[in-house]
Amino acid sequence: GILCARILNHHGDASLEHQKRISDALGDSGVPAPRMVSGLVSSLPGVSKEHAEEGVTPYMLREFADYEYNHHIDRVSQLSPKPFGSAEEIFDMLTFPLGEL
Repeated sequence: GILCARILNHHGDASLEHQKRISDALGDSGVPAPRMVSGLVSSLPGVSKEHAEEGVTPYMLREFADYEYNHHIDRVSQLSPKPFGSAEEIFDMLTFPLGEL
């Protein structure tokens, strides 16, 4: 729940056609997929929407981004249509404000 829309937003340009299909499947092809997914997640009971709801702090996210980049970047980038170029990009994705989708 917390990451779905943020990850889609990160690789939006690289997966535009797939994301249009997601938006269409969720009922409005004119709305960006990350916003549609964020809206879906916000309607689900018991699914966290923000890191803070789970006690995850910005410091923890920074450490996680650094760790992922330094130890797992090949695997992380393999799973994303748009590879991450730095730990900062991972952190930015993790902390992207949902209200800006």
